[in-house]
Amino acid sequence: MRLPAGSRKAPVGAANVLAAVEGKPPQSAYDGYIACPIVTGYGRMLLCELDYSGKPSPRIPGIDTRIDEDTGLSLGDLAVKVLNVPGHTLGHIAYVIDDALFCGDTLFGGGCGRLFEGSPAQMWDSLQKLAALPPDTRVYCAHEYTLSNLRFARSIDAGNAALDARISRDTRMRMDGKPTIPSTIGDELATNPFLRPLSSAFCAAYAGAYGTEDAPLAVFTAIRAQKDGA
Repeated sequence: MRLPAGSRKAPVGAANVLAAVEGKPPQSAYDGYIACPIVTGYGRMLLCELDYSGKPSPRIPGIDTRIDEDTGLSLGDLAVKVLNVPGHTLGHIAYVIDDALFCGDTLFGGGCGRLFEGSPAQMWDSLQKLAALPPDTRVYCAHEYTLSNLRFARSIDAGNAALDARISRDTRMRMDGKPTIPSTIGDELATNPFLRPLSSAFCAAYAGAYGTEDAPLAVFTAIRAQKDGA
């Protein structure tokens, strides 16, 4: 990604975000920060920065401080809750700001990330952590895979009225050129096949249909493998 000519590095803050949206230069600039490019809804790019000064991470060159649940994070005047959610990758984290979850490739609309580095047990633990957030928490994931994910969900969760309603709703949204994201934790609990193992009734039905154990982790693991082969 290229920054617009003349762009400067700017600390994260409401004033600088507003300045970027309005096409104005940031109000201040600093050296020695980590730069994070963000594309605004207006097609312009803001180079935000995180003020870190710790030891380098051995896994990813260039990281000054490893962010996790113990450290938390502040972006300007925003308090950010950090959640460790290994599974898709071993170092995957998610952010919670007020009633919004930014979960990257851990949880998708109607799906979850592939297990590139982590184990099924790690991903299942991470998904349970996200599922424990309030039902009205908005879910901002990294990709618009919702309709494809929901088609798979219907193949293993037929008769789920909430799923049928969501497919109809989200199909209309995409036909109107609208995103299906954000969803909510409540939406995902009711329709996402990778959270449905939280329901003992679903586990029993899936185990009976596919010959797996009915333990939640066993059902999740089987569904993940089934989706990988779909």
